Amino acid sequence: MNSRRAIYLLIAISGTSGTLPAVAGETFTDPRDRETYGTVEIAGLRWMTENLRFESPTSACYDDEPENCDNFGRLYSWEAALQACPPGWHLATDFEWQALELALGMRFGELQGTRERGEPLGEKLKAGSDFALTFPLAGYSDPDGLFKRKEEAAAIWTATEADLGHAWHRDLNAARTGIYRSRVFKPWLLSVRCVENRGANDME
Repeated sequence: MNSRRAIYLLIAISGTSGTLPAVAGETFTDPRDRETYGTVEIAGLRWMTENLRFESPTSACYDDEPENCDNFGRLYSWEAALQACPPGWHLATDFEWQALELALGMRFGELQGTRERGEPLGEKLKAGSDFALTFPLAGYSDPDGLFKRKEEAAAIWTATEADLGHAWHRDLNAARTGIYRSRVFKPWLLSVRCVENRGANDME
């Protein structure tokens, strides 16, 4: 299904944004390393409720401390992120993020905007919120291997390329209430959140 049509269909089904329920699902165990993740279905998409912890090339624990992987998930380059999710799952796309944001209550006109959008909806997605899908402020690493902003910011890749050198990402910040959307240089290491494959209905 065309991504834009999928979002229009979501609007048609829901009648208005911000009304779709979040339904907790069964846990999922990654067959590669036996790590277990919670899941939740929102707007017809089944998300993992935790950042991915699978060890792969071009990924790292924050400060190279294994405890940070346990608490916050691993950080991945974009190329690694595209391959990191387990069989049957994939890195969430930019349009899948937009479907989530629409379900949260973001105005349709803001979905494809850049920088800060949808205030104060970012508060729902931060760890500690009572919403069913949240993201820890896991920080990130620059291409020089410098780790930055743990417990200050969450930076999450999408699977959608912005141009040859950059991909779209989402950012949540302890000091802001919106959901930040921007291009990031692909060698940076960011968090990964996986969505279950839905075949022909996947949003690209």
